[in-house]
Amino acid sequence: MTATSATAAPKRLRDLSDEQFRERYGADRFTASVLSSRFRYIIKHMCAHLMTNAFSPVLRGGTTSLRRSHRTRRAGCDARSGR
Repeated sequence: MTATSATAAPKRLRDLSDEQFRERYGADRFTASVLSSRFRYIIKHMCAHLMTNAFSPVLRGGTTSLRRSHRTRRAGCDARSGR
């Protein structure tokens, strides 16, 4: 490695020609853009589900756990009222 290559700033994406971009990344700019946006969407979707499932036991079970807790509370009220 020479001193000039160590200090030279890397080229920005917008400064690359279409041929240089294809050579470096193996795809054209449009394909790279589409893949980038789809990966971003997938990661956001996964993170949203992870946050919901990791931190909310009520939501993790869906409506089944809500119905079960409602029945339990109702049964407790019925037992106390003597019905």
